[in-house]
Amino acid sequence: MTDPDYIEWLKTFRIAYEQGLINVDFLVDSSAQVQEKPTMPNIL
Repeated sequence: MTDPDYIEWLKTFRIAYEQGLINVDFLVDSSAQVQEKPTMPNIL
């Protein structure tokens, strides 16, 4: 995988995860599972 845009997005997701901005569950949860989880009002 040498697409620079793809690599940049991977880095962006890694940084966001490390900062606690996203949970890895969003990558594998179904739409219904995402809707069941509580929302975090302080994160846009």
